[in-house]
Amino acid sequence: MKQLHLVAPVLLLAACSQAQDEADTVSTDDATAAAQLAETPTPGSSGRTAETTPSGKLTAEQAKGEMGARKLLFDFGAAMKSRDFDRAYRMFGENGPMSGQTAARWSKPYADYSDIAVEFADGRVEGAAGSLYYQVPITLTATSPDGPVSKDGTITLRRVNDVPGATVEQLRWHIENLVW
Repeated sequence: MKQLHLVAPVLLLAACSQAQDEADTVSTDDATAAAQLAETPTPGSSGRTAETTPSGKLTAEQAKGEMGARKLLFDFGAAMKSRDFDRAYRMFGENGPMSGQTAARWSKPYADYSDIAVEFADGRVEGAAGSLYYQVPITLTATSPDGPVSKDGTITLRRVNDVPGATVEQLRWHIENLVW
């Protein structure tokens, strides 16, 4: 019986040691990409991240995770800032229709805006029912003919989590929902 009591602590120590070794090991690609993502954005006045696009190309593995989701947010912000509303619309699922509107109808509320800026907070990737989700608060500020505009909301991104038979479209991060 005493041998059983000694085996469990030894196994526990071995498992903890292995977990620590794995936690201490970070691939250079992941560390470099994470540094690029952390260093590139500039803080906005609300303490959120501005729409600056991270430099460098993401690896296929990075594109599947939080870095891929953040890149889509940066791209969305850049499209809105440059008033490329068609490109921003195509970031919704099914290249736009998942927004629930046509491209023209989706773009119409922004047509008279100038000086558009998009900021968003940090989030984290969460999984559910074969999909990954990334949800963050988002703020759009702009100038309209009637004066300053500020819209706060939530944007939810989604991608299928490598489910066999998933299409390329389903495997890419896309805007699942945007609520102002």
